[in-house]
This record gives sequence, C-alpha cells and structure tokens, in this order.
Amino acid sequence: MNIRLEQPQDWHEVENLTREAFWNVYRPGCTEHYVLNQYRNNPDFIPELDFVMEEDGKIMGQVMFSKAEITLDDGSRFPSWTFGPISVAPEYKRKGYGLKLLNYALEKAKGMGVGLLCMEGNIEFYKHAGFDLASKLKIHYHAEPWESEVPYFLAQELIPGYWGNREGTYCPPKGYFVADENPEAFEVYEAAFPKKEKLRLPGQLGYTCDFNIRPARPEETGLVLDFIKKLAVYEKCADDVVADEATLHHSLFVEHSAEVVFAEEDGMVIGFALFFHNFSTFVGRKGLYLEDLFILPEKRGRGYGKALLKYLAKLAVERHCGRMEWICLDWNKPALKVYGSIGAIPMDEWTVQRLDEEALKRFAEVAMLDEND
Repeated sequence: MNIRLEQPQDWHEVENLTREAFWNVYRPGCTEHYVLNQYRNNPDFIPELDFVMEEDGKIMGQVMFSKAEITLDDGSRFPSWTFGPISVAPEYKRKGYGLKLLNYALEKAKGMGVGLLCMEGNIEFYKHAGFDLASKLKIHYHAEPWESEVPYFLAQELIPGYWGNREGTYCPPKGYFVADENPEAFEVYEAAFPKKEKLRLPGQLGYTCDFNIRPARPEETGLVLDFIKKLAVYEKCADDVVADEATLHHSLFVEHSAEVVFAEEDGMVIGFALFFHNFSTFVGRKGLYLEDLFILPEKRGRGYGKALLKYLAKLAVERHCGRMEWICLDWNKPALKVYGSIGAIPMDEWTVQRLDEEALKRFAEVAMLDEND
C-alpha cells in the first residue's frame, strides 16, 4: 500500500474511482467526481494535500483538502479548512484503507499548519480519526438552527488551542456546490462516463420512501411459504421445498420453532428473513441463526438486505446472543460481498453435515436395533 500526491495523469482514473465510490450513496447517482474535477482549478484547493492511495500499482483511494472559513459572531472571518471527497473503491471499503488514508493526510495537514477542520460525515467512522461534534467547539452549521447539535457536522482541532474559545458558523466552500450551480455543465461532463442506473435508496438525503421491517402474522403463512419458494428457485433447489402451509403455520405460530420478519416498501412486502436461536457451548450463550433471507429481484441494490441484517443484529444484541450465523452458497458472490462488507467472517474450515428426513429415520432405526441387541 502506497500513498502519494495525485498527478495530472491520475485525474481521470481518480474521478472515475470517486464516481464509483459515491454512486447512489447520498443521492441517485452522484456529483462528487465533478466537484473534484472542478476543484483543482479553485483557489481554495490545496495541491499539497491532494493524495491518492495505491495497492499493487492500482489507485484505490483518494482525498483532497480545501481552505474554508468560519463566520464569527462579530461578522469577521476565521480561517479553517475542510476535506473531501474522500473515496475508496467499493471493493476496498470497510477494510481500514479509508482510515489509513485519512490519518496520513491529517498528519500532513497538521505539518502544514492546518489548525482546524470542519466537515460533514458519519461520526461513527470519523471519530476514529479524532473528529467529534462541531457543536462541542461552539461551531454551528449554516443550514441548521443555531442551537442544534447537528449529528453529521464534525470538527477537529489539529493544533490544540487554534480555535480558542470562539463561536461561529461554518458554511462549506462554494466550490462544493458546483454541480448544483452548473447543472448543464455537469450533465455534459457526466455523459462522458459509462452509464449507470440512478436509484432512490434508503439512507439517501431526502429519501421519503416508507421502508419498514415487522414480524410476520399468522394469517401471512402463505406469504412466508411463497418467499421460501422464491428463495429456493434463486438457489436452484426448488424441488427441495416440501413444506406446506399447514406445517409451516404450526412450526412458526404454534410451536414457535422459528421467527419471520417482513421488509416492506410503501406497505408492500418486498423481502423476508426467517431465523431462530441456536446455542454455542464455546460462548456459553444462545446465538441467532439466520436460516433464510430474500429480497425480490427488482428491489435489490437498494440496501434492503443489509437493513434486514442490521435489524437482526440489533435483535441479537437485545436478546444477549453471543453471535449471529448463517450459511451462504459459495457461488452467491453478491451476497458474499454484502456479508464481507458488514464484517462477517467465512468459516471456510467448517463443512455442513446433514441427515435429511429419510436418513434420519434410517439412522434412528439402526440406533434402536443396537439398543435391543
């Protein structure tokens, strides 16, 4: 892994990387690559703090810094700085590369006299690089009420005491709004890239779709069975489904052998998860075992599967489970990629052993004969 300054010959590759990293993350499509393209000619741009990260000669990360300012209570301007976009190629995300790149850049920025950074981002990630809520430094965000504790507006003093006991309001540099101010120029620029589908997804800014996860009801047993059959078709084992609605209803809602939750979009069921508790002797506690998870094909790529996983993870924590486990077919690369992104560890050294119903009966009969000998 190598971190170096960006060079002109890197520009197109870096902009394409940024586009891939931000596509459909905060809005349908993205504009961050255009911001980067235009910012290099902006007087606020700091070329000495424009870095790329390489792995085996391939650029897979990028971050740039900009001058900024804070308007103090008396109307005067106080110099500050910001950074972004910071991009990591999708296949390298959640592996620590972004934090390594950011920490490297922060050290370089501090060495250049950068005293205070303000930015918008997820505190759960940026806290690991020393960022905290900007409101704790009495720095307000221009688009929110003065007294608000804005969860996504963060700040960090790189030079202790630089900010002092001041109070003021931050607005991102104008250059970050270039795509909104020049939509036609942005469309011309965007047309030079390969076409990608723009999707409205949960978690995006301004997302208004009603997404909900809820327990299945007894009268919905038929719908549960329908989703089980859809999953079986996807896994190329439709003939293996022998469950019927009566058996399933008894198992789920009389014996309570397992639980089912549905994922809904605007009131329509678009996915499900079936799970139950197992037990780990090593951990000494119960676990949550995910038997089935399925999202309708036309609703995939919108974060719903990950939302179900997160729901179950929270449930497992609330129920004091020691861990959460599931099985994934080795050819299901999209699912394996999602599982890897949330920190799941493949148990490659383990194999699943199964006695189906007929084999179970035969073995039980042999065991009974042995007892009678």
